[in-house]
Amino acid sequence: MARKSKEELEKIKKTYNVQELYSWSKFNTYCTDPYGFYLKYIMHEKETRNSIYGVSGGVCHQIIEDFYSKELTYEQMLEEYEEKLFEMNMAELKYNRSDEVANKKIADKYENCIRLFYQQHIPIEGKVIIEQFVTIKVGKHVFQGYVDFIHKDEDGNYNILDWKTSTIYSGKKIDKEKNQLVLYAESLVQRGIPIEKIKIAWNFLKYCKVTYTQSGKDKVTKLHKTSIGKYSRHQWVDSIKNNLKMWLTKSEQYDELEVEDMIALACENNNLDNIPQEIQDKYKLEDCYVYIPLDQEVINELNNKIINTIKEIEDKRIEYEETKDDRVWWTNITAADEFFFYNLSGYSVNQHKPFKEYLEDSNKFVIDVNKDNDEMDWLKDL
Repeated sequence: MARKSKEELEKIKKTYNVQELYSWSKFNTYCTDPYGFYLKYIMHEKETRNSIYGVSGGVCHQIIEDFYSKELTYEQMLEEYEEKLFEMNMAELKYNRSDEVANKKIADKYENCIRLFYQQHIPIEGKVIIEQFVTIKVGKHVFQGYVDFIHKDEDGNYNILDWKTSTIYSGKKIDKEKNQLVLYAESLVQRGIPIEKIKIAWNFLKYCKVTYTQSGKDKVTKLHKTSIGKYSRHQWVDSIKNNLKMWLTKSEQYDELEVEDMIALACENNNLDNIPQEIQDKYKLEDCYVYIPLDQEVINELNNKIINTIKEIEDKRIEYEETKDDRVWWTNITAADEFFFYNLSGYSVNQHKPFKEYLEDSNKFVIDVNKDNDEMDWLKDL
């Protein structure tokens, strides 16, 4: 779906009688990095660095969108990814800007997992809606956004999906990251869809869900029990090799050395092609969906957070207008935030004063070689 024009967004503002439309990206920028919010939305300062995570995430979303829009065939998804990957490499985008060894290690794992997704993805059947524009009213505020993917399943549930190229979320990380999907779920609630008929989930592209058969049997059904694991796609066979060894041994067709050789080959190839079919059938490989619990309490909690946070932003805007002191927007940075500011932030050290101050205070400051200036040009003469 084409993005709304500036004129269309202005019309939506008039319809809702608001001065500003919030997006989740804008709101979350403030929650993550207030000074980055100040640079981007108050000063309208251009970002000078591209994060490969952001670029790659956008590429992967677009490929999936093009597949479900029937602009790409299943086989062409991988071809398109390889082409875009070449462009990212030519642009010298890095997964880790400060450590080349770590960068290569991350690249190998990340890119191989994405390649496997495009070869193993199980297409969702039925009608789907892609990049649907929605508005959501939260208190006196209005949010606008584009929902990645919505489909209605055979049970009549509306499934809102977000394709993620990040590390899989679990535990507290789910609570921290769920709110965009919760907000989009509210857009359906506000259009009359019962909350119990809405499901929200991430599909983590780099991971797969493996359902595999255990040796133990259920006392009631007398059937073998099953277990479920969520593993990195590039080494999923290695993750289930103990179970695989158990079934190969129980088959009594192979001696110990043959079993070890078969497992080693399966792990090396990261597939079960060399394993007997009756044992292959004990494993089911699927996409890695992580569903998020949703009820009215979850929506109310998010609404309260949004209302309170926007009030904080508005108060800071007033204070900044009076003082013109950028410390009103200062981001408190700790060692846990370093990876974000080194690799994910679009602003350089020289633009982002809180990060520069943090590096100087912790004796970690280095000249920002990504800054567009001539501070390092003299080295080229050597």
